Amino acid sequence: MRVWAVYSDGQRRDVTWLVRFDSQDAGALDVSADGVARAIRPGETVLRAAFQGQVAIVAFTVPQAAETQPEWYAARWNAVDGPVFDKLQALRIEPSPLCDDATFLRRVSLDLIGRLPTPDESRAFLGESAGAGVSTATGSPTAGAPSDPAALEAMQQRRRQLVDQLLERSEWSDYWALQLGDLLQNRKERDHDVRGMKGVRSFHAWLRTQLTERRSWRDISRRVLTARGPTDQHPEVGYFVVTVGEQEAVQSEVIDSVAQAFLGTRIGCARCHNHPLERYTQDDYYHFAAFFSRVALRRQAPETGPTTLIIGTRHTAKLERQVAEETAKLGKPNTGDPAAVEKRIAELRKQLESALAAPVTAGQPRTGAQLVPRPLDRSPIALPAGGDPREALVDWIVDPRHDLFAGSMVNRLWKHFLGVGLVEPVDDLRATNPPSNAALWNTLCREFVAREYDLRHVMRLIDTSRVYQVTIAARPSNAVETRFSAG
Repeated sequence: MRVWAVYSDGQRRDVTWLVRFDSQDAGALDVSADGVARAIRPGETVLRAAFQGQVAIVAFTVPQAAETQPEWYAARWNAVDGPVFDKLQALRIEPSPLCDDATFLRRVSLDLIGRLPTPDESRAFLGESAGAGVSTATGSPTAGAPSDPAALEAMQQRRRQLVDQLLERSEWSDYWALQLGDLLQNRKERDHDVRGMKGVRSFHAWLRTQLTERRSWRDISRRVLTARGPTDQHPEVGYFVVTVGEQEAVQSEVIDSVAQAFLGTRIGCARCHNHPLERYTQDDYYHFAAFFSRVALRRQAPETGPTTLIIGTRHTAKLERQVAEETAKLGKPNTGDPAAVEKRIAELRKQLESALAAPVTAGQPRTGAQLVPRPLDRSPIALPAGGDPREALVDWIVDPRHDLFAGSMVNRLWKHFLGVGLVEPVDDLRATNPPSNAALWNTLCREFVAREYDLRHVMRLIDTSRVYQVTIAARPSNAVETRFSAG
């Protein structure tokens, strides 16, 4: 490979000898220090070239040498299958056969509701499939499918109905509230915990209610990210109790957590220095952190009362507490001169108004600059005076014009159901770590957005696809393949 740098003054220089090269999958493709790539095995991966904070990628595809048959890739049951089987055909990877009904029942029950089917459920489902004319040609990728079109359609319909039934079960809400709780760090605090098991249980119950009421992932995310008030009335505040803890919000874990949980991207290393593999700078990190500079917690032990999230800072929270304490003195005996108390209250309120009117910023520790809120794509954003900066951030996060929000969730769902994400790790979405199947990524994101971020819709789409229903039995050309969902 040769790498050229184009400068702002129009200069174009060959910088290959200065570039640092690395491979996304060194087991498939190796690259030397001077940019010579060597295929180690068939597959597809990308090479990265980094120079002076800029990173570029190039994709390499090395198909299998084996002969293939077009009919292996012909059956497409829904929108998911097209991109998957197109990719397998391009790489000459033989897909595995379909699984039998017993395997499908067990698989989809575990994946959707987190438990095995009962004996009665198994008998009911498997009894419907008796005598369906299943093919026994186990050497073919079409094995496991009914041998005539009518029986095949009946099998697909039976499995679609099972998926629909499981998605409406109460156990689905239980199980996926647990999954979302893991993503949103629904746990006790490591030190000086003010949540207790009651706080953990109440947030789980809140998540379960959202899913039962068919709230979209967009709506759930907005409610969590803009949560405020006491935890006994708003259990979703627990997310900030854990991620902010006893620190100032802009110095806490909440910045990294929001980026990973809702955008699927890691920005933590930019807290101290520019990101080595992405364009995020230390300034970008603290611009993003500024959205949380008006998050403050009034922490209390559970036995004393609920912890409350307010829109302000620790300083404004302290002033508000002092105003309340001074106001409580009025009308009580032996509390001093009422006129002096009222004067003190007026002074505190003036300080509070001044503090609340201060610009919304976060301090950049290396330069000392006070940085205003700005999204990770560096687009300008307007903040209403005196409002909650998080509202503007959420508007940007859920904007369908960029795919990090939708992509991070569909990537997690794909990994849950197929065992490996389109991007790995699932919380490392970036331009230099592209999806293993870009067409499938675009399809899933498009479906998710078009259906208003409906989690059930994406799950149904995946679980009723042909690719989800292949057996885990390996074929010669997919025995060592882990990225492309061949079986």
